[in-house]
Parts: sequence; structure tokens; C-alpha cells
Amino acid sequence: MAVSVSSRSVQYTSGVQKRSGTGAVYNKSKAAGVVVDTADSYQLKYNKNGTVVTVIDSTNVATAGGATVAGTQKIVKMSLAGATWHTGNGTADYLSWTNPEAGTVIINRVIIYTTTKSSGAATADIGTTATDNHTSSDNLLDGVDIGTAAVVVDNFGTGGTNGKFLQSLATGKWVTFHALADPTGLVGNAYIYYTIA
Repeated sequence: MAVSVSSRSVQYTSGVQKRSGTGAVYNKSKAAGVVVDTADSYQLKYNKNGTVVTVIDSTNVATAGGATVAGTQKIVKMSLAGATWHTGNGTADYLSWTNPEAGTVIINRVIIYTTTKSSGAATADIGTTATDNHTSSDNLLDGVDIGTAAVVVDNFGTGGTNGKFLQSLATGKWVTFHALADPTGLVGNAYIYYTIA
């Protein structure tokens, strides 16, 4: 999480110094880049003049090796184009997203944004499941009407009877999208917001 440079006392570290009496932090080499404060693992990002412009708590960002840590939040965009539901995972009228992380994630929010309705009177259930990528679940969004008009819905305000937020999902398990009638013609995307547990 980025914080104001002046809101915390930045430790001395190799190549970085704090100017006495101010909140400004300067890099001795006067070159743009990023250094990590070894005292508290904060990243200090500075511009070409050597002035620190951002302080980032490294415990909440991806590590240099690409691994992510607890608390990191991500968003996935996936197409809901009607034709893909027929072949998306080898089972008619299903799409799915697989948790790619090394551990459990918390699904915070799912947004469905369509610009063209399906040609049939379809509804859709969206939810988490540990069974397989073609098992219906509606614990995120229940009975989304994708066949009457273009929609923008999410599981916060328009989740339906069974739709909720804050669902946990183990690594390698699925969020499934099940069309309860032919979704041909649908144009839109789903946005899955999740947090590394």
C-alpha cells in the first residue's frame, strides 16, 4: 500500500538519506530507481533527481520472485461471449475460472458486465466449487438475467437469493458460470476480485 513519504519516519539505508527537518527523502546517487529499506522492508521509489516519490509496504506486494503474499488483491477479467460457453471447458453451457495461486484465495466480488444480451432467455448462476469445472454453484451470483437486456450486476447489491460475497476458494478449484438456457449471442465480461488468504 502506497503511503505519503511525510507520514512515516523513513530509516537510513544504503544510498538513501533523509534531509533533516523535512519529510523529503533523497537518494545520494541522484538516479531513478527503487531501493528496499532493510530495516522494515519498505520499498522507496525515487525519481531521476533522487527524490523519493512513493513509499510502498513490501509486505503487501508481489515479491521479486513473482510469488504473492497474504493480503495481495487481484482482479481477473474473463470473456462471457456466448459461443465460448459451449466449448469453454468441454461441457455445454459452462465457463469456469481456476484459482491459479499457490494457496486459498477469498473471492470478494464478481461483476458481470454485458453489452449484448443472449439471444435466448438465459439466466446464469456463478459460484465457487471444489468438485469440478462443470458443477453448478450460485453462492456468488444467483439467477443473473443475461437474456432480457444488457446488464451490470455484482454480488454486493444484486446477488440474487443465494449470491453472497467473501467466498473462499482453494488452489486449483473453480468459480463456475452456468447458463440455464442457451447463452448464444451474449457479449460481455466477468471481473473476479480476489485476495490472497
